[in-house]
Amino acid sequence: MLVAKTSDDRIISLAERYSRKGLEMLQNNVKFYCPGCNNPVSLKLGQTRKWHFAHFRNTTCFYENEPESDYHLDGKRELYQWLQSQHSEPRLEYYLPEIRQRPDIYLPNKTSPIAIEYQCASIPPTHLIERTRGYFNKGIQPIWILGGQRLKRKHGSFTLTTMDLLCVRTAEKTSRSSPNLFTSPYTSLFFCPRQKSFVILSNLNTISSSQFLADINVISLSRATLERILHPSIVKAGSHFNKAWLQSKKNKRLAAMPFQNRSEQYIRSLCYKQGLIFSAFPPYAGLPHGHNILISTPSYIWQSWLILTFLFNKKNHMLKVPVVIKAFQGMLDQGLFQMRQMLCTKPSLTSILRGYFDQLCDLGIMVSVDKKTYRVMIDERWPYQQMDQLFLKDKLVLDKLEGMVRGHAKT
Repeated sequence: MLVAKTSDDRIISLAERYSRKGLEMLQNNVKFYCPGCNNPVSLKLGQTRKWHFAHFRNTTCFYENEPESDYHLDGKRELYQWLQSQHSEPRLEYYLPEIRQRPDIYLPNKTSPIAIEYQCASIPPTHLIERTRGYFNKGIQPIWILGGQRLKRKHGSFTLTTMDLLCVRTAEKTSRSSPNLFTSPYTSLFFCPRQKSFVILSNLNTISSSQFLADINVISLSRATLERILHPSIVKAGSHFNKAWLQSKKNKRLAAMPFQNRSEQYIRSLCYKQGLIFSAFPPYAGLPHGHNILISTPSYIWQSWLILTFLFNKKNHMLKVPVVIKAFQGMLDQGLFQMRQMLCTKPSLTSILRGYFDQLCDLGIMVSVDKKTYRVMIDERWPYQQMDQLFLKDKLVLDKLEGMVRGHAKT
């Protein structure tokens, strides 16, 4: 905690430039209290840890949610001082009595106040949801900035926990660049006080329940602007996505059977009953889409299920969107598929499925009859093919979709 009030009703912020001697003199003359719970607090001026205020043992504070590390204290201080340089009149650890919450930094804009939470430690998702809703109920826009040490990268993809995903935001502005197949409005913001830099993950595309492809942009604190950080734009996805997506799809085709999850076991059992090889799923299963992040189940699984259920051996069949939605909801109710809980947007199953159906129309797999009906145009048999052939077809399908997206953008 960096802010406390004194027994003579002054607010002391350790983000300001106090000397040790000045604080020691203050400590000898006044007592310090928590602005939230009003319990006495101690001023810690140790040689090892960062200076901070702390509650005494055996005291309860409804505000404090988790212990603060030096990394957290440094980050909060750096963000506060940066916001001061942006002329935004930030208030550090400002207590909001109506909702009994105290954001790390509060921006008291009259029309659209903002609460900035700098989250370094893992907390239960329910706590984060509760705090977010508290801000929304007060008409305050919460912005969660994750600690830079939480950013995990492996083999070109990023690992995001359930808590991290609850902090994802939706970019609302569109940049001048034309969108492509992997363009997505979902972004995640990190800050590292040691590097004094923001890290923005944009164009989040899911490849598993916890692994994501994304563009990464590092912005030094000295070059960052308030508008860019707090109001991100939708940007064109980088060229590396195609190769990374195809590699991920290749890995799924070659994956050893012992590492199946429950949903994949179910799809494999459907294939087995019909004499099909799951790893030979059609190249138009496992397609990327800007909103696929809203479904936790990987796209190659739920799209394979949709093909088996509604397209397999059903040329000229009329596919009704409400029927598909009801069947998909049944899979969700059984726990075979999972939707993600997102605070930045309410998942719309209808929009996600229609997005996939539109892709199938672009590929000539289906045609749209009306807003609720599609006609199946091919005789899908799910034939076994050599893996090299499937890898090539995966690339051809992705290239064709990419071309269609560019064509739509021009029109």
